[in-house]
Amino acid sequence: MISGVEVLKLGQTVATRAAAAWLRKHREQKERVSSLAELAAEQLASPLHLRKWDNFLNNLGLQVAERLEPLLDNRFPGLPANEIQAAMDAAGDALAEVELADDLLLGVDLDADKLAAHVRSVCPGQVRVAGLSEDGARLYEVALDQSCRYLVEVVRWLPAFQPRALAEALGRLGALSGQLDEVLARIPRSTLHAPRGTGHDAEFTAG
Repeated sequence: MISGVEVLKLGQTVATRAAAAWLRKHREQKERVSSLAELAAEQLASPLHLRKWDNFLNNLGLQVAERLEPLLDNRFPGLPANEIQAAMDAAGDALAEVELADDLLLGVDLDADKLAAHVRSVCPGQVRVAGLSEDGARLYEVALDQSCRYLVEVVRWLPAFQPRALAEALGRLGALSGQLDEVLARIPRSTLHAPRGTGHDAEFTAG
């Protein structure tokens, strides 16, 4: 059974990757920076605003994790904890490996299934490296597909803002968090990547 702890890290990865893509889109300087913290610090000088930013990221990660947990738990109730953790870590590591620059997001047309296919092409050996069983591999595939769906929807949901106006945008985001829950709730619970192509189709239909 998935306890919830396993999905927290994956939810946070989705949140940070989406937030980094959002901030890069609204930067005045276009050169690469190494971390999400640096991106935020460029625009948030106040410790209070930085704390609000941290709270926003944590809440965003929790919202994603809350959506992932029941979906994955219902489909994979019998997996041992170590296998669940390994599958979740593999999905999070794959997402973290991909640079979500504007050209990539535009190149996949903000399409979650195309993004998931790109992630798999960048990290083709995640199942083998993680040493996952057949059921663990299926959990990895579903977790990755669903995480890409949530990531794309979060990027779409995050509001546009003028460069150097992140503090003002954060104020609006606090009032809009309930809307994001509604957006995430409408995302189909399915995957197009059924392992081996046969035998598990029923598990990959929308729930």
